[in-house]
Amino acid sequence: MSKKMIIGIVITAVAITLLVATVAGARESDPVLDSLYEQIFGLRKEVVERRVELDELTPEEGDYKLEQMEERFQERTEEGFRPFNGMFGGGWGHHGHHGDGTGSHDHCVR
Repeated sequence: MSKKMIIGIVITAVAITLLVATVAGARESDPVLDSLYEQIFGLRKEVVERRVELDELTPEEGDYKLEQMEERFQERTEEGFRPFNGMFGGGWGHHGHHGDGTGSHDHCVR
């Protein structure tokens, strides 16, 4: 087999791999679902702000949580929201600790 043939096969394989990965990662945007995710995110921010007002969190802890939540929301907005990826669940967190529903981990900031 000639070098040109091998190079052509490799280039074709890479192109097909990139095409499949792009199509597999693409998700049709659903405006209603996107709006719901934004509403949930807004409510979670309000929860953190209220917890600061009630002195359940220090202002620094609240700012940290809000910053982390914003970063995660932006990442998921860019990557596409996948079901059950842990963003909106307040269920069991790391090491058996129950989550606070803000999408962050209390034990990480205290």
